[in-house]
Amino acid sequence: MEEEGSDPPRYPNAYRNPFSQITLVVPPPPPDDPQRGPRSPRHKPWSTNATGTTRFEWVPLEKSLQWHALQRAIKTLRERDNDVLVLVGPFNEHLLAEDNRPTYRQLRTEIVTWLSQNGILHLAPEALPSTLYADASHPLTNGYDLLAKRLRSDPVFQRWLTAK
Repeated sequence: MEEEGSDPPRYPNAYRNPFSQITLVVPPPPPDDPQRGPRSPRHKPWSTNATGTTRFEWVPLEKSLQWHALQRAIKTLRERDNDVLVLVGPFNEHLLAEDNRPTYRQLRTEIVTWLSQNGILHLAPEALPSTLYADASHPLTNGYDLLAKRLRSDPVFQRWLTAK
């Protein structure tokens, strides 16, 4: 809604069709960037520079502001007749200290249980191999590729894609 600077103000883009930008053509991959992507020196497994495992102070779901916000967002989307599919994780469990994993897994189970009880389509894929994570929650390129293949072959995802 950039204003043209005239008096009275004029907004030349106000009536342009935003859908005209949708071409349904897949853009080419970006050019190689030495600071990003698989050839970057930063693109390596978390364990390359890790000093060991990590402990997280997990917040119980009933006290989590983010969890309550997600529940409200899902409720609003469904009330507005949106198709909702939730992807839970996958989180890099390999990075967790051994005594910290049960708490994480319990939270994950509670999330999946709530989604199931509320009839919300969801996917909760298992953790990727350790070498496919850059950190606690970000896969490397090959990790995203494996995750996409797992999701694509999942029956729940297939049903969601072909629904309606």
